Amino acid sequence: MQIVRQPVTGENKLHTLIFAPDGRKTRKLTEDGEWITENQPVSKVLNDLCIRNGSTMEGRQSAFRKLTGCRQKIPVLISERSQYMVFPTLSPSHAECMWISCNDILDIQAADEGSSVVVFLNGIRQRVPFGARLLRRQIHRCEEFLTVLDRENPDPEINAKALLKMMLQKEE
Repeated sequence: MQIVRQPVTGENKLHTLIFAPDGRKTRKLTEDGEWITENQPVSKVLNDLCIRNGSTMEGRQSAFRKLTGCRQKIPVLISERSQYMVFPTLSPSHAECMWISCNDILDIQAADEGSSVVVFLNGIRQRVPFGARLLRRQIHRCEEFLTVLDRENPDPEINAKALLKMMLQKEE
């Protein structure tokens, strides 16, 4: 993958698969390659994406907590229109926390002890240092939240929830 030292542009924002901390930089794995954003922690990058879609990261996480009752590792709904969500792999305050786009996941495969391979819809396979069970639990949280939103604002054109549900059924 190519490393480019510039921020991800607007047209790439919904194709971001993983946000990972790299000191004071944010590494983004996208369909277009690997990007590094200088002097921007992951929280700032995600908050900027939320603001572009009419809210803040804090506001999105507050809504998630209230609607689901979850208190830890809170996913973030970046865009209500597309139902694009990312979830943290650890507490966001943890230096090793990665944020993964749940909308783009095709499969999660257990690898060595404590690690997994995430297979994305576009065929990219990314090894992550987190167990498959943890990742599936986070996807399930996202699916629960999308179900709550669908009850409040049904929209048959949005298929993110269906994709997540299909993945969870595959594991059963």
